[in-house]
Amino acid sequence: MEKIFYEKILYRMSEAVFLLDSSGTFLFSNHKGEEMFRTLPGKLKGKNFNDFFSEPVVSRFLRTIKIVLGRGETIKREIETRIDGIDYIIDITITGFDFEEDFGKNVVLCTANDVTKDRKEKVRFNNFEHFMNFSSQGFVVLNMAWEIIYANPAFCKILKFNTASECYLKKISDYYSLNSRKKFEDRGRTSLEHSGKWSGELALYDTHGQEILTAESYFIIKDKNGRPKYYANIVADISDKKMMQGEILKYQQNLEKLIEERTEQLLRLNTQLNDLYIQLTEASIRDPLTELYNRSYVNQFLKKTMTELNWNHFIKIDIDRFGEINQEYGYEVGDRVLKKIAKLIKDLFGLEALCARFDSNAFLVMVNMENDVVMRLADTLRTKVKMMPLCYENAEFYTSVSLGIYYSVMQTENIANAIKMAARMLYKAKTQGTNQVEYRRV
Repeated sequence: MEKIFYEKILYRMSEAVFLLDSSGTFLFSNHKGEEMFRTLPGKLKGKNFNDFFSEPVVSRFLRTIKIVLGRGETIKREIETRIDGIDYIIDITITGFDFEEDFGKNVVLCTANDVTKDRKEKVRFNNFEHFMNFSSQGFVVLNMAWEIIYANPAFCKILKFNTASECYLKKISDYYSLNSRKKFEDRGRTSLEHSGKWSGELALYDTHGQEILTAESYFIIKDKNGRPKYYANIVADISDKKMMQGEILKYQQNLEKLIEERTEQLLRLNTQLNDLYIQLTEASIRDPLTELYNRSYVNQFLKKTMTELNWNHFIKIDIDRFGEINQEYGYEVGDRVLKKIAKLIKDLFGLEALCARFDSNAFLVMVNMENDVVMRLADTLRTKVKMMPLCYENAEFYTSVSLGIYYSVMQTENIANAIKMAARMLYKAKTQGTNQVEYRRV
């Protein structure tokens, strides 16, 4: 077969192909080989292997050529090199061939592939697998038929598997409770199809039949073409956390402290619980009777200044002779009075104001409004309370409120001082009787 015919065949091959003599000199290369070694067309011929590889690599490779030529074997080698400042891993297959007539004696045929990306992906996967093996959260990978093909030790521990092989190729839905299975079918799969992820709380049964509450986060792993290839799921056992939430609801006096402690722990396990903790936090800053903010919530603003919070009016409101209402009509009637007046305050001052129940029968309003508007609203509140009929059994009675208003344009003044000034105005109003308003501007 003529030399030019060999070259035409080899040049058209889809992988890198080159011929080397026993000293490592390139006798021929197709265009793929020239691309691999970053040379111009026809410029690889005549170069030596040591132009591209380190001395130890070249020595081992020349020994391999000698073995191939001596025994007529085909040998594969994986070689690391750096070309133009970039690290490469090249998989080379070396074959002895009779090219004596066309290329001379002691010539080998080499086919090569750049496997750098594949090796890096393998290392990355091994590192990921190592990390997941030591993760405290369960992690499971499913094929597109929802069958388990990988489970880390934490997942096996949650479901009481002795080894991961026990759950291999089993459908994860087999371990869900009936309600959780329906929930996942209705919501989880739909969300995965549309957004590629889904998080939620589900109930699993372990291998002993015990129910486990879990927080699960599903997402899709795609192939290099962007097509879904696997489902992955991070699983956290939240059974103990759910029990603790019940205790939080039971003991409201420790609510804020418990919320902070449990929020920190639960957020590390699964961010899906955020919505629940937002609700609990809202409960901790609200007065349960009037649904206004409580004093604990107001306290966090005490060191702030007017500039920071943009409030200019501070109004303390006290129900006149509230103790007498409780004594004469009972605490249940007193609670109804508090709720009615609280609703009236909130309706009058609107969402722009911060309205709080500050003491047992006192309220605080902090707002940024024109002074004439605030004075008009304050007088409206005083008048409406005075005319508002209150019921006890078949009888009606009336009450009133006194107000202390402090208006400040001093932007550097802190909130704590402004509230104290409003309290002084209220005290002054109370000393003058009932249904009074005292006002001060600085």
